[in-house]
Amino acid sequence: MENLKYNYNDEDGIFYFSWEGETSVQDVENMWMEIINSGAIPQNCRMLLSDHRKVTLVNKVSEYLIIEDIYLKYPNIFKNSKLAIIVDAPTITAGFFLFHSKIKGIKIRPFSTLDGAKEWLSQIF
Repeated sequence: MENLKYNYNDEDGIFYFSWEGETSVQDVENMWMEIINSGAIPQNCRMLLSDHRKVTLVNKVSEYLIIEDIYLKYPNIFKNSKLAIIVDAPTITAGFFLFHSKIKGIKIRPFSTLDGAKEWLSQIF
């Protein structure tokens, strides 16, 4: 995992993050811990947008379900939130449909475009 970038946009209320390269389950866990520990996600932010277009998963998609533990451990950040993920790889898209059906408290949906992701995020639950 390389080039982790993240920021909160005051104008649209969305927390954006992206990275690139080969990514393991441990990398994703470390990425979330870095973001959480930095305090970069404002307490009232409920819209998260991740760009996975330059990411290559190295584990089986099903192994990434362990990330649910992070979402459950930090309900102050993730409960009642929406996570839009921009993807362009079919295996990643399939994986997020698996996540979507398993993880409670956070809505996760894959998108192929930034505009589609932002439109969904802006819709009221």
